[in-house]
Amino acid sequence: MQPNIHGVLETCIYVSDLERTKQFYRDILGIPVHNELEGRHVFFKTGSSMLMAFIAEESRRGRTLPPHGADGQIHLALNIKREDLEAWKKYLANNNITIESEYAWGDRGVSLYFRDPDGNLVELVNPEIWGI
Repeated sequence: MQPNIHGVLETCIYVSDLERTKQFYRDILGIPVHNELEGRHVFFKTGSSMLMAFIAEESRRGRTLPPHGADGQIHLALNIKREDLEAWKKYLANNNITIESEYAWGDRGVSLYFRDPDGNLVELVNPEIWGI
């Protein structure tokens, strides 16, 4: 019998500047820092999962864990309450963050798309779009 997977525990992004990343995710988006190692990574606690930001060159060294890293921009979606959508739009505008796209998923919800300082595509969306 196949054992169950219960969700995504970690999402990794690779960044060029940890302080700038902290300022964006902690100070602008309000995601608390859980752990950090200067020059290597900063981990943010997002509800019941972790958003991990690594300097790719450092994580590729594989000192304790297998080496890993990536180049280029990725996409990640952050869970918000549907009723907070308008407040997020105003908040992002007040913090000079340009919304690249606002996409309606029928009657299930709306996504806001914008970029972090490394060009990763960040989406704010309510989980009802997936029936969750």
